[in-house]
Amino acid sequence: MRNINFIQWGIALTTALFISGCSDDDDSTQSGNKQGVITTEAIIPEPLQWNTDNTIALYAKKADSEKTLFYTEDSQVNQATFEAVKKAFPTPQEGDYIRAFYPAGKAKDKANATSTLLPAPGTDPTDPQNLLIQKGNATTAHLSAFYYMYGVSTYEEGVIKPIDFQPQMSILTFKITLPEVLTPSTIEISTAGKEFIKSVNCNNYPVNATDFKLIANESTNKVTLNLKDFGALQKLEASALIVPVDLNGKQMTVSVTDINKEVYTATLEGITFEKGKQHTFEITVAKDEEPEPEPDDDYTQTGEGTAESPWIITTAEQLRAISRDSHEGDAITDFAGKYFKLDADISLDGENWEPIGSSTLPFAGILDGNNKTISSMKISIASTSKGVGFFAHTKAAKIMNLTITGTINATATDATQTGGLIGQAANNTIISGNIRSEVNITVKATVKGDIKTGGIIGELASSSSVEGCNLSYKGDIKVDNQGTQNAHTGGIIGGMVSNPAINGMADAICTIEKGSTISAESQTGTVWLGGFLGNSAPGLLAKLPAPTSQMLGILSAKTKNTNKDAIICYMVGWSKDAATTKGFNETYKNNANYNLAGSTVTSTNEKAYKNGEEVTTE
Repeated sequence: MRNINFIQWGIALTTALFISGCSDDDDSTQSGNKQGVITTEAIIPEPLQWNTDNTIALYAKKADSEKTLFYTEDSQVNQATFEAVKKAFPTPQEGDYIRAFYPAGKAKDKANATSTLLPAPGTDPTDPQNLLIQKGNATTAHLSAFYYMYGVSTYEEGVIKPIDFQPQMSILTFKITLPEVLTPSTIEISTAGKEFIKSVNCNNYPVNATDFKLIANESTNKVTLNLKDFGALQKLEASALIVPVDLNGKQMTVSVTDINKEVYTATLEGITFEKGKQHTFEITVAKDEEPEPEPDDDYTQTGEGTAESPWIITTAEQLRAISRDSHEGDAITDFAGKYFKLDADISLDGENWEPIGSSTLPFAGILDGNNKTISSMKISIASTSKGVGFFAHTKAAKIMNLTITGTINATATDATQTGGLIGQAANNTIISGNIRSEVNITVKATVKGDIKTGGIIGELASSSSVEGCNLSYKGDIKVDNQGTQNAHTGGIIGGMVSNPAINGMADAICTIEKGSTISAESQTGTVWLGGFLGNSAPGLLAKLPAPTSQMLGILSAKTKNTNKDAIICYMVGWSKDAATTKGFNETYKNNANYNLAGSTVTSTNEKAYKNGEEVTTE
């Protein structure tokens, strides 16, 4: 047997996949069966083609013990005439169906789902009967010995009707770019688990070819293709066959080993591999390097954690260790009285960030940002009812001179506080120096509870303060409140609540940079939207931000509830303080540093307010 010509290459079942369904040849004939030459037409689907010396095996319904080998004198065709070469096919009865197999092989036992396991090639490279060997680049001759097909026909009017063969294997084609010119020796396709099929049974000779099944029996994590007669090259094309399997959502690793035992790899997203289908992958592999040593994340070795000798933080690994220690195991702590100091700009590389601290154990340490930047923070929380930010919760903490950049995407299922720097700052937390946030924030509330969202702090509570700070925000804030309560949204702070802040926002220089957008929409609740502060409890605005503050962004507020207001103001969205009207404070009247040009406010009942004045819905 030579080969079936394939457009692409593949791994295939061993000849045993076919032959274990056949019985031994012998020259005896059943009584009444006349020996002679018999022919039939065999058809295979594109892109497969018959070649000279391909052989098939046929079985009649009432002659399962008899087998005849056929061959074609044609080559490079999809439909060819096969005829007996060793002995005649036992004469079937009119209407009998004929079972056909490719490849034909030396029979061992009758194929039976309950008795014979059929191994898949390449899953046991130590077994010489189960090897896949591709000879030469981009060749396909190695496939034919293993590509398993099944077909059925009938015996009518003295002839066997043409047989349509149905492939049972899936073809994988890899076009691989190597990092340099080299001579490959093996290709290995692997998964993290045992997803590939190592052996199968098959159901017994169904009348309909589409009902023929390979039934998985044992699985493995890899398939190996051996390479022979390869020269040095950088573009490699190799082929393998696998028993069809669904690897959708799984990850595959393709490894090329050269003659010097160097390994080059790439990873692929798995797909559903179907029988008779060809799947082509174009990949570039890279040399497997020795893993770099894990970076030292023990921040406690850099100082004493005191004011005179703070813990010096220079890596993302150290920051993640602080986050881990605030949540896990024996090391869980609030860091009360401990001093940290950044000594380098640090990128979190867009990997999901676990906020420091929690509602039950807020961060209570002192962080000197040293005018450094923590960049590429990414927080994605599918469901939360807590603080969300670089710090989730703080108490009696001190944070100064720090810039944060990144993204936050949160789905809130209850009262939630979200800010680029801190979700909830409480219990005498002091923010000082230069604080800047370039964090794009998206919050979607789905159930209940007030939603407080700020570019820097979600909620400032319990005698906490941002007095005298330079606070700046650049980015986009979007709040979609589909819950039952209110949305408090501010460019700097979402809301000030609880006990009066020490001095609240007294003399803080607040800047919302041009190009920033701050928007909030509520299905049922009120929208309070301020350039600096979303909402303030009475008495907390006795001391206001510095008049030199600038609100140069665009505000957008909308409510769909006919009984609720939508309010925007360049400073405070809402306060019951006597000095304010719908958030507007006369202190800021006609201040040239504030701008609401382009800002919009919409309410279903047309109770919409801009800078303290009721306006027609826009």
